[in-house]
Amino acid sequence: MRMRVGAGLAKGLSYLHNEANPRVIYRDLKPRNVLLGEEYHPKISDFGIAISALSNDRLSSVTVTQLMGTPPYWAPEGALTDRLSPKFDVYSFGVLLLEIIAGTVQLDSRRPRYVADWVTLQILINILKENYCFFYSFFLFFLNLASCIIIVMYGLR
Repeated sequence: MRMRVGAGLAKGLSYLHNEANPRVIYRDLKPRNVLLGEEYHPKISDFGIAISALSNDRLSSVTVTQLMGTPPYWAPEGALTDRLSPKFDVYSFGVLLLEIIAGTVQLDSRRPRYVADWVTLQILINILKENYCFFYSFFLFFLNLASCIIIVMYGLR
């Protein structure tokens, strides 16, 4: 079921970035903006701060005057530039996919702000909780992550 949600979200973002007319940068992908339909098919909702491209050409980047969205789901470089690209949505999707895999939510105030810190924390928790060595814990975490990404990518076909 979780992989169905991840694959559906990937298809939805791919549609917005590559097939929609006009193309769209969503800007606020987070659990609250994903509705689950029949058989857990996800629907992306709340396009309030989405930006559409002015032409139907390939969507590469758009200039914005204000960073909007939900901070734990922003790409870290988003605060450093006024150029917004679909890559920012892909980063948000990655955060959401990690949450789907782990069964947790990024907005927990006790959690690290950035995904890289959270991943490091998960590896350390496995080391302490299961008495795994660092390399084995690292391997297990990324093996699970890679498996999920492969399943989602296969679902895009």
